[in-house]
Amino acid sequence: MRVILITGANGGLGLAIAKSFFAESEDNFVWLGVRSRRETVDEIVSSHPGRAACAELDVTQPES
Repeated sequence: MRVILITGANGGLGLAIAKSFFAESEDNFVWLGVRSRRETVDEIVSSHPGRAACAELDVTQPES
């Protein structure tokens, strides 16, 4: 199993990268890091059960 973290996952590029990893291998698990606008990411997580999760993440804040 490979675990991937994508920051900015609710944007066009982040979503495209996530879809690429889902297509690449059934064994990939993708963490989708978002700061806001979580609805799109929640849809992706629910459409890939057991293969994705959302992480509330603000890369501008060190404690996040």
